[in-house]
Amino acid sequence: MAIENKVVLKKLEDIDQTVILPVFNEDGTTEPWVKVSYELTSLGIDYKVNENLTYVTIPKGATLDIGERFIRIPRYENGEIVDWSEFTLAPTSIHSEEGLSIAMIRPGVLFGVRGKQRIPYHSFQLLHTPEKYRDYSTPDLSKIENADKIIFMPGVTIYPEACASRIPGWLAKEFNGSPDFGFAYSPFYGPRNGEILHYHNEVVEPYLGIRNNVLLFVADEEGSERIKISNLEGMLEEVRGEVFKIEKGDILIPARGAVHKILFEDERVKFPSTIYVLNYAKNPLNELGLEDRVVLEKRE
Repeated sequence: MAIENKVVLKKLEDIDQTVILPVFNEDGTTEPWVKVSYELTSLGIDYKVNENLTYVTIPKGATLDIGERFIRIPRYENGEIVDWSEFTLAPTSIHSEEGLSIAMIRPGVLFGVRGKQRIPYHSFQLLHTPEKYRDYSTPDLSKIENADKIIFMPGVTIYPEACASRIPGWLAKEFNGSPDFGFAYSPFYGPRNGEILHYHNEVVEPYLGIRNNVLLFVADEEGSERIKISNLEGMLEEVRGEVFKIEKGDILIPARGAVHKILFEDERVKFPSTIYVLNYAKNPLNELGLEDRVVLEKRE
């Protein structure tokens, strides 16, 4: 597979711009799967509604406004639903004071992001959202980390900065949020251990540059660059490939089976740097599990 077939490159630089991210089929075809938007906060309450499961970034100093919601709560007898109670939830607002927060918003929920000034933010919509997400009374969290810091509300889950930040790869097994659509906010303040050469069979893992740059190595037998790794047998091995610089507004998506890793020990990297990382697939992430992430390098 030529290097141009191993990565998909996109740009998201302009306000009000949208980009569609693909899912890769086994036969090499693609399908539109995620819609990414780059927007400005409003100066007043300005509700919108998406019919898809959506992640919204809430910058420091911005406020997430959530509109009126209607929920139905089942009443059980002997383990069976016998009736439903209906409730109306009043509008509410969440202010992001300490740093960037992330909101997971279910289909049909009125929301808006505002600030005292116009601040850029991103939203990410799962275009093939399962119907179950319209039931606001049922959580869909497969595993909860830092649960005491997460704000749970019917139809909306807020991840403050302390638990919104994650390293790439954390979604392989343990993740907050939706098992159908995962999101990581990943700031780097210097080199870190643990990033290893790997590929995915089904999971798609787009990287979106936010601040400075991150380098992504993609293996290719005819590549112009070389890195050294400790293979699974513990032997030093040289791997050829190409290095892609992910800067602000760049989106890089390794194709199905493309071997890749983030490089930290490289003079071209500028710290601090920040990326967003998505994980999604045609099948739920929690059903694919660790087996989907095939590791080719011995972890230090």
